[in-house]
Amino acid sequence: MFKKLSDKPVAEVQKEQVKEWNEQDLLDKCVKAREGQPQFVFYEGPPTANGKPGIHHVMARTLKDSINRYKTMQGFQVNRKAGWDTHGLPVEIEVEKQLGFDGKQDIERYGIREFNKKCRESVFTYTGMWRDMSERMGYMADMDHPYITLDNDYIETEWWILKQFFGKDMIYEGHKILPYCPRCGTGLASHEVAQGYKDVKVNTLIVKFKRKDRENEYFLAWTTTPWTLASNTVITVGPDYDYIRARMTEGEDAGNVFYVAKHLADKVLGEGKYEILEEMKGKDLEYIEYEQLMPFVKAAWITFPLRTAQASSTPPRPSVKMTISAAVNMIFRCCSLWTSRAASPRPRGRDILSWKRVWMWRSLSTWRRTTKSTREKKSPTTIRTAGDAERRWSITPSPAGTSK
Repeated sequence: MFKKLSDKPVAEVQKEQVKEWNEQDLLDKCVKAREGQPQFVFYEGPPTANGKPGIHHVMARTLKDSINRYKTMQGFQVNRKAGWDTHGLPVEIEVEKQLGFDGKQDIERYGIREFNKKCRESVFTYTGMWRDMSERMGYMADMDHPYITLDNDYIETEWWILKQFFGKDMIYEGHKILPYCPRCGTGLASHEVAQGYKDVKVNTLIVKFKRKDRENEYFLAWTTTPWTLASNTVITVGPDYDYIRARMTEGEDAGNVFYVAKHLADKVLGEGKYEILEEMKGKDLEYIEYEQLMPFVKAAWITFPLRTAQASSTPPRPSVKMTISAAVNMIFRCCSLWTSRAASPRPRGRDILSWKRVWMWRSLSTWRRTTKSTREKKSPTTIRTAGDAERRWSITPSPAGTSK
C-alpha cells in the first residue's frame, strides 16, 4: 500500500536524517526565514535530566513541536528555547537513592552543602539520552543554549518577574493545604503524591460519643482517622437524613441507647438486636451536647468521613499559621458542604473524597473574605448541620450533585 522508503533499520535511518538536519542547521533556518515577522516565543517547560526519558515524553514533545511548527506556518518567527529543570523533590530523591539515604535526617547528617553539590552534579546525568531522543523524533528546539533553573541568571530573572507582579499589586498572601511527607520532611505537589499513590485497605472505627444530659445514650460516628479523635470537636449530621434513637436489646451493649441513621441501623447495630424509641431528622439533633472523648485536648486538626451518617470532626489541617478561629470557621464550611450532599442515601468512599476536595477549595477561597467578627468560637462538643453553618457563618452550600 505504501512505498518502502528504505531497507535499512529504522534506527539507522533516523540517525542519517538527524545528521542531515544538523548539517543544514535546520532549526536556525526556520527561525531566520521569518526574520522581521511577529514573534511567537517558546520556552520549554523543562524536564529533569537526572531521570531517563520515556514514551510519555515523546508524546509531550510531539505536541509542543506541533504547535511551534503550526505557528511557523502561520508566519510567526518562532524562537524555541529548551531548558533543564534542576530543582525539586525528584532530584533529591534520585540522589538519596544513590547515597542509600532513607530520609531527611540522613541528608542533615551528610551535610546540606555536600548534598546540594551532589544534586547539582546529578541533574545533567541523562542529558545525552534526552538530546538523542529529541533529535531522533524531530523535536526542534535550541538545546545548545538551554536555560537552566540553577543558573543565577534564571533565578534573578524569576525574582525580577515576581517584583513586577508585586509592583502592580498582583501578588497577595493566601493559604493552601498541601500533603506532607514525613520521610522527606517537606510538602508535596499533586504530581509528587501521584507518583507514590496506591489503594490500601485500612481499619476504621465506629465511636460512641456519650450524650451529656442523659445516661447510657450515645451518638455513633464513623471515622477513617482514629488518631484525630483526641481533638474531636463536633459531630456532623445530614439535616435531611432520617435518624433513630434505638435501645439495644441484646449483646454487650444491651440497655444502651444509640443514635444512628435509620437506613444503616441494621448494618451497624445488628438486625433484630434493637428497638426503635424515636425517629427524627438530622436537623432535630442540632445543639445537643455530648462529652468530649479527651476533654484535656482543646484544639488540633481535621477529618470528616461518613459511615453511620454521623461524622467525627476535628479542626482542619491547613497551614499551622492559620489561626484556630479560622480553623473553627472552616469546620462549619466542611459540615455545610457535606450535609448539602445529604440527598444521597448511601455515601460512597469516592463521594466522600471528592467532597473533601470541594471543601478544601471552598473553605480556602472564602476564608479571606470572612470578616473577623464572624469567627466566633462555638462550643467544642456540639452537633452541627448545614443549617447552622449557613446561619452562623453565612455559608452557601453547593447544590447536591454539583462539584467544583
